[in-house]
Amino acid sequence: MRLNYEFYTVLNHGAVKLLKSGISWNPPKKDYKPNWDFDNLAAIWNKIGNDTLVLQGVLLDDNVGIIKENNARFVEIKELFDAKIVLTINY
Repeated sequence: MRLNYEFYTVLNHGAVKLLKSGISWNPPKKDYKPNWDFDNLAAIWNKIGNDTLVLQGVLLDDNVGIIKENNARFVEIKELFDAKIVLTINY
C-alpha cells in the first residue's frame, strides 16, 4: 500500500503563530524566501494520519508489512485559511 499526503499551506508557513486570541499570519512579501523545513511539518502529520487510520479501523496496522511507501508533497496556497491535508491511499 502507498500513502500520498499533500500538504496545502502558505509559502511562509513558518510564520504562522497560534496566540491566545487566535491565529496570527500575514501573507508573504514578494521577495520572501522560505526558511522552514517541510519535513518538520510533514513528519508529524504523517504519523498522526497513519495512527488515525489504524484507530479508525481503515488499516489493521501502520507497520511496513502494510504501508510500503509514504510520500509527502508541499502545495503552495495563497491564503492560510485554505490550508488542508489531502491523503490518497493506493492499494
